[in-house]
Amino acid sequence: MAKLMYGSGLRISEALRLRVKDIDFGMGYIIVRDGKGAKDRTTLLPKSTITDLKNQIIWLQNYWLLISIAALVHYTCRTYWKRNIPMRDVHWPGNLFSPSKTSVRIRV
Repeated sequence: MAKLMYGSGLRISEALRLRVKDIDFGMGYIIVRDGKGAKDRTTLLPKSTITDLKNQIIWLQNYWLLISIAALVHYTCRTYWKRNIPMRDVHWPGNLFSPSKTSVRIRV
């Protein structure tokens, strides 16, 4: 991030608000939105940061995918357990990943 800020002349607030769709790798520029004075401007994209930015975008896409899958699995399992196995005073998912102090009977 520091290399991008130094190479393209971004301020801290502009760098924090930077979005993927504001970067144009083909033309080699960055669109800075709501910069100083609430104005939009374009600035150059340093060639030395292109590979790092692309790797960061790929990492974020994979992270978002994993988080989405985990949320879907959590919701599906929680819905299944609530419908099919009535349990009292047992919370999901803590009862499965950590040992409880008391024994819990689950009727199947």
